[in-house]
Amino acid sequence: MSLATADLPSDPDALRAFALACQAELAAASTELKAAKVAVQLTTLEIEKLKFQIAKLRRMQFGRSSERIARQIEQLENASSIARDQADFGLAKRSMPRPDGQEMGDNMKKS
Repeated sequence: MSLATADLPSDPDALRAFALACQAELAAASTELKAAKVAVQLTTLEIEKLKFQIAKLRRMQFGRSSERIARQIEQLENASSIARDQADFGLAKRSMPRPDGQEMGDNMKKS
């Protein structure tokens, strides 16, 4: 149910049921938002870890096994790039309209 598109019932019991449905929808959206925030935090931490590993390997690059380390740096840079792309795609996907034509959070706006 959406408050923006629904006609409010005049029957008190129907109004209570509508309010409960709106609360349930809000709780579900809040849970989804919290999960998305955690996913973004985890991706950000992964990117930071990869950056740290790249920096460490770059400092070690001039040692005996520099070719192997150069390959590791390249692999980590690729992994970091992939993680950033996935994070960007995830954020873009979350901002896309829902199949019912509403965007996230539109369901509780007043008309």
